[in-house]
Amino acid sequence: MADAAIKSARRVFEIMEFFDRARRPLGLKAICDELRYPVSSGAAMLKSLVTLGYLEYDRKTQTYLPTMRIAVLGRWVSEQLFGEIRMLPLMEELREAVPGCRFMNVYGCSEVAADATWYEVQGQRERGHTVPIGRPLANTQVYVLDEELEPVPVARTRCR
Repeated sequence: MADAAIKSARRVFEIMEFFDRARRPLGLKAICDELRYPVSSGAAMLKSLVTLGYLEYDRKTQTYLPTMRIAVLGRWVSEQLFGEIRMLPLMEELREAVPGCRFMNVYGCSEVAADATWYEVQGQRERGHTVPIGRPLANTQVYVLDEELEPVPVARTRCR
């Protein structure tokens, strides 16, 4: 069935799936080597994706990275598939059904696929609010930066 797909459409998804596996910026050679594309075809495909706003190109490092446009492209799908799910009521229900059950919000940046902070979700306290990202994991430090990439004082980092 995959052979019946239009080659360029298939390649767009192969490229995006490769970024999902690699979880880092990628160069033309790495993409073409991994997916076995001719460099000329890979370059044309990547240039098109940059022009359309789905990839960014960093001239300094000569690498590509998906844009936020890709990140938000299918955000409606889970709502369509699962309806409006209220996470905290589901957690409360599970906590009642399984005594001793604990829920942790573990947070980290997706670019490196590593966790940096944790927070134990209590339930009632978070109702109607966002769940905090919590405290740094052992042997780690967390820095919150402002728009100019300057550290934000601890007192200003709390949710209001």
